[in-house]
Formats: sequence, structure tokens, C-alpha cells
Amino acid sequence: MPLSVALIGLFACTGNSVKNADTTITIADTPKRLVAIKQPDDVLTGNFNEFLQRFNIDSVFQKKHIAFPLKVIAVYEEGDTIKYVPQHKWTHVNLMASKNNIIKTIKISKTEVNVVLIVEDTGVHVNHYFIYKKSDWQLAYVKDESD
Repeated sequence: MPLSVALIGLFACTGNSVKNADTTITIADTPKRLVAIKQPDDVLTGNFNEFLQRFNIDSVFQKKHIAFPLKVIAVYEEGDTIKYVPQHKWTHVNLMASKNNIIKTIKISKTEVNVVLIVEDTGVHVNHYFIYKKSDWQLAYVKDESD
């Protein structure tokens, strides 16, 4: 049975595949487990872990905590491409939705966190950079390093 993978800001899930205007990706379902690597809350400004949980489940909260237009960098061997996703084209994404995802939370500084979405054996590797600004966390940009 195929598995749908949401690449934040780039694709919208429908049925058993991931689609955007030009691409459909179908990924075979294989047994995997969710691995969350979390930093202690006291080393980050604000409570990032609570923020991320709410960011994933509340679509209104998510839209309010994204720096629109959201910069999305796609990394290719030939060079990077940059696109900007406006708020009206944003579709709610839950990074923690699939047990097949591996999520790594990497503290860059007290005010910067990279949440990495990896799907084993698929080449999917998407970085979500969050910053703490104006007393709140927000998604600043996305960098897709998928194969």
C-alpha cells in the first residue's frame, strides 16, 4: 500500500500519492518508526516542543506562525531553486502525522531550530527552519534536500 508524504510548503497530499502542479511522488509503504530527537526546553527560548505540537495540529495557529511568503529552497546538483509560497496557497501540514517519518529537532541557537523530516529509503530530506521572533516561534523558511 503506498504512503503519502507531505513535503511542507511544496506538495499537497491526495489519496496514495503526493502531488503538486508538475510532480506526483508515490512512496512504497515499509515498516518504519518515528524517531524524535528533542532538545531540553530550558536551552531554547520559549517552549519550542509545545509550540511544535500545536503547530502540527492547529491549521489556524500554523498559518499565523509562518513568515509569508514562505521561502522554499529546493537543492539540486545543477543548482538551487527558490520559490515563495503565499499564504493563500498554503495547505496545513502535520510533520508528525505519519509513523513512517523520522523527525529530528536540531537546536541551532536559543532562537533557531531546524526540524528535519526524513522518510527512510525514499530520499526525502526536508529542513524546516524556525526562529524565535517577537516573543514567538515562526517557520522562517524550508530547504528541501531530497534526492
